Amino acid sequence: MASGPAHTSILAIVAFAAAATVAADFSDKNGFTVSAGGEYQYISQEFYRSVVDTMSTDIIETWRLDVDQIDEFIIKAMAGYNERSRSSRFNLSTDAEVSTERFLGRAEGFYRLGDSDDNIKFSALVESKFPYDKVNELLEGYNFYEVSTKGKRRLGRIVTLEGKIGYERISFTDATKDDSTIQRRTVFPVYDYAVLSGQAGGAFALSEFGHELSWFIAYRNRQVPDSTAANYDQYQVGIEYRHSGVSTMFDLAGEVEVKDYARPVGKGDFVAFTIHGRGAQEIGDKWETALVLGADIYRFDQPDLTNRDYLLLTGGLEGSYRIGEVEGGPLVRIELRDEELLPAGAVEYFSEAFSQFEGGLQAGSTDFGGLFIDVETTYGRRNYRGGTSLLTSYDFVAVSLMGNYAITRYLSLSLMLEGEVERHQRKEDDANLYLFSGGVTARF
Repeated sequence: MASGPAHTSILAIVAFAAAATVAADFSDKNGFTVSAGGEYQYISQEFYRSVVDTMSTDIIETWRLDVDQIDEFIIKAMAGYNERSRSSRFNLSTDAEVSTERFLGRAEGFYRLGDSDDNIKFSALVESKFPYDKVNELLEGYNFYEVSTKGKRRLGRIVTLEGKIGYERISFTDATKDDSTIQRRTVFPVYDYAVLSGQAGGAFALSEFGHELSWFIAYRNRQVPDSTAANYDQYQVGIEYRHSGVSTMFDLAGEVEVKDYARPVGKGDFVAFTIHGRGAQEIGDKWETALVLGADIYRFDQPDLTNRDYLLLTGGLEGSYRIGEVEGGPLVRIELRDEELLPAGAVEYFSEAFSQFEGGLQAGSTDFGGLFIDVETTYGRRNYRGGTSLLTSYDFVAVSLMGNYAITRYLSLSLMLEGEVERHQRKEDDANLYLFSGGVTARF
């Protein structure tokens, strides 16, 4: 018999981020920009954690935890330079964030030679994070580097070709001798890694009436010095058809992905097939409908407790009615997930096979007297079909609101609010999720 925190159900996560920023921009003929500001962030969560018998999957003990993840005031500064001409563009930016818990610095630049149709672009990014709080798992320190070269070439009026080569590397700072940090990295280890990637693609204009067919092939190789089993090769092939007309829009994309890990007997290797489509149609002067459909199929070489073959089907239907600059209407979403059964005799911790149905209302405005707002509220039900005691079916209510209001040319307000309430068959699985952020930005 073995036990451990095999099952975690979040009961409540409360997030607050309030920002008050005063930015001073200085520009001359060379395109210099400087800005500074401040931001306050607070994130807290409460959750149940259970000790589980891994032989029978029975819950032995359950207790409730309350943890403040982030509580910090951040001072920000940014400096940049931009130069543009008809045949080239150069941009360089640096920014820094300092708080009571960490320092984050970033420098990014690119140079593009050529116009929007025929060009070559070189870009680089350097980012470093140094936490003062060595215990908080959300403040892991690291150094990140990325460089890439991208080219684009238009052949006549119909064909466009693109290509990209990139390299990225991340190295995490050494773990402290603190017991909680060492224990966390033993259960959830972090490894330095490097990635070399390449992509080629193109687009074909099928006619002069908004029809386009595009494609891409991509390769990605990851090397992990401290864990060769985490090395992998990734291959992707995709194709997409897009149509944009006066009153209609349609988009259909398909992709095949193969991931091959450097592990024995193909552990973790998979082949994935995805297809997603979206269509929208205006009906008269006021109404518009949108339909979204998708399918994801994953097939693993060696299915196990964490990697099981599955099929995920998604669908959605929205209707909106426009009154002036405001539009809104009903929406319906459906998700169906089906999993392949494990071989006879295998221990099944839980099954993620489910059916989910969700319906509600949405409304928004892109420009209503300087106000941008998007509101959505839904009610839904998720039913698990695995017959396990670790995942229980539940009802949920979700609300989201995003808005931005330009008071004047130099002063604006922003607000984001999200919440979701889950009620399960078992009280220990109930979850309440909340997120709130608000900000004031002034420029002069």
